Amino acid sequence: IIELTEQANYGARTTHLHHVSTAYAAGDIVGTVSPDSLDIAGNFRNTYEQSKAEAEALIRSAAGSLPFTIYRPSCIVGDSVTGQISGFNLMYIICRYVAKGLIEAVLGTPDAPCDIVPVDYVSDSIAQLSKLRAQKNAAYHLCAGSGRESNPREILDAVVGLFNRYQKGGLRLLRQTALISPEVFALAHHGLSVSRQIAIQGVNSLEKIRHRRPELF
Repeated sequence: IIELTEQANYGARTTHLHHVSTAYAAGDIVGTVSPDSLDIAGNFRNTYEQSKAEAEALIRSAAGSLPFTIYRPSCIVGDSVTGQISGFNLMYIICRYVAKGLIEAVLGTPDAPCDIVPVDYVSDSIAQLSKLRAQKNAAYHLCAGSGRESNPREILDAVVGLFNRYQKGGLRLLRQTALISPEVFALAHHGLSVSRQIAIQGVNSLEKIRHRRPELF
């Protein structure tokens, strides 16, 4: 794409590259993240973040001959007015299970910050910012921002409240979805693991006894 953009330059015209990245290209940087913060040390949670960071690094390295604008949205959700979304992924997967009554508890910290933005905010922002050709080699965070973020408790309560408000056909009302903190989950998982090991040891012991004293079984 960079090579194609550079080849599109002719005469006095310089082609401008508009690149949609992600706010998570910053990786595991601690503290306030600026639109130009980029983690190229390899501290990423997944290959998605890594690929976005590497793409940004390539674009920024071509800044001398290629004017660019980078847009960094956070977690994109449905339209702010209609709620319409093109695909049920990310947080929508959990919300769908909650709405169907398939799960009553979710792993998560109730007040953990979740930066989510509606799709029309992102698209409108890109459309407007793309007109600012004078501000070349710029990057923008298209996020809710500190102090305006949501959290898992608010999101789950909104899903349950909306479903209960509009449910029809005598469907049972949903109860508030419980949130299990990672600490509690770790303790429970450890307890289950220990119990499993004890059970396995007990079965192995019984097997040994059965082979030695089959008349007892």
